[in-house]
Amino acid sequence: MSWVMWEEQTCDHISRLYRAIGSRVPLRTLWMGDFIKLLDFVGKFSVSEAEDRAVPGSILFHKESNTLLVRCKDGWVGFKTVMLRKRLSAADFYNGYLHTFFIKRHCLQHQHCLFQSKLAQTNEQPSRLTPPRLGAHATGTVYRSKD
Repeated sequence: MSWVMWEEQTCDHISRLYRAIGSRVPLRTLWMGDFIKLLDFVGKFSVSEAEDRAVPGSILFHKESNTLLVRCKDGWVGFKTVMLRKRLSAADFYNGYLHTFFIKRHCLQHQHCLFQSKLAQTNEQPSRLTPPRLGAHATGTVYRSKD
């Protein structure tokens, strides 16, 4: 119930879900095979046209508002805080986990940069959190706001 399905849910649906259960059960997603709790929802965000073409689950750090934006079915929604092993601000998450991608290869398309929906019905378990690695396969995009 608290899993966000980025490909299927709209900004309004995610907002209603957060208002309904977010204070008791955090919204959840997967990143690099690990569970992430999405905290401090700030609502729908407007971004540039170029960034608006990103695939659902794409991540964008908006520096001016210190907000982590995630692409859903019809737009971008923002979160101020995420929880991996411990609570991290959006800026800390970007600096600690995502910044490496921007330094090495700007706008690198990479599968594990995306927030993903719940694991398919398999026996697969999420892995322990490991530092991001750059690879050859590419399916998603991580963006950094130019503002």
